[in-house]
Amino acid sequence: MTGLEYLSRRYNDNRMEAVERREGFTRFDALLENGDKGRIDAYTLLPGIHLFYNDIPQGACDWNDKSSRVLQIEHCRQGSCELVFSGGWGAVCRQGDCAVHDHRVVKRRMRFAQARYVGITLAVEYDAGAATLAALHHVAGVDFKQLYARFAPQSNGERHLLFAPDAEMAALFESLYDVGGRAHVPRLRCKVLELLALLSATESPRWQAPSYTGRDGDAGLEKALALLGGNLSAPVRLEDAARAANLGATAFKERFARAFGISPAAYRRRCRMEEAARLLQESSFDVAAIAAHVGYRSPSKFAAAFRQAHAQSPTAYRKALRNAPTPPAS
Repeated sequence: MTGLEYLSRRYNDNRMEAVERREGFTRFDALLENGDKGRIDAYTLLPGIHLFYNDIPQGACDWNDKSSRVLQIEHCRQGSCELVFSGGWGAVCRQGDCAVHDHRVVKRRMRFAQARYVGITLAVEYDAGAATLAALHHVAGVDFKQLYARFAPQSNGERHLLFAPDAEMAALFESLYDVGGRAHVPRLRCKVLELLALLSATESPRWQAPSYTGRDGDAGLEKALALLGGNLSAPVRLEDAARAANLGATAFKERFARAFGISPAAYRRRCRMEEAARLLQESSFDVAAIAAHVGYRSPSKFAAAFRQAHAQSPTAYRKALRNAPTPPAS
């Protein structure tokens, strides 16, 4: 199965458009319900072993999960991804977290609550992928049966889904985001085999409890999320967002943080800083105009908030982007 075939079986086909293809690689535009598009770069590294780079803006999409026998491991580098499964239960995979499941845990919907989600999906097919790993066992040392036993959903119905990678595993996941240039695909292949070997040798993953049950379709929180993430130049009070969710202020803060892994105030601040970063990169507006666009009357207060978020001033950020070399093609 190629990466294209894998995604077409699992995603609503009319929302996924292949915009670039070459041997072993497909780039997709993924259409969200709000009309925005994300990008998914799909690599088939070995028979039955696929790696996907996901860069998705705020939004949501239905997931047409079918019965392909695949062990799927997600890693979140930035933002958060809410996974909703049949029966309405689900969990939020936050920055630095991993999520793992297979065909027995049926994914129905994905929500991306923050301005941008960046993550990796590693998929190993139970038949072709397991056969590939068995053939390479003398080189890579990956025991798929052991990997399956430790990370696949439990037969007793126990919902092992989220886990926190240890320091060594987190560093290896992080290294996958920075592979480029010479021998790109062969280096990806080696890193993925190393990661699978490390996962199969991890005797006790640090499991985390699912974030909630029965929260599918919570329209109130979705309305509050849209309010906080939109019209960034206007003041939005906590009470306004709580009213949109039909909740009191205290209950709203607690439920919002539990669902999305961030407080309402921090979420709006992050949206402002990410929009400011986008404008610094893509527009010719001066810093004062950008500050006003994202709701800061004082350019100095905006500069301080931006420095706290991005570790440099707005002017330095724009200069660094303009002086950066063009990255190599994927």
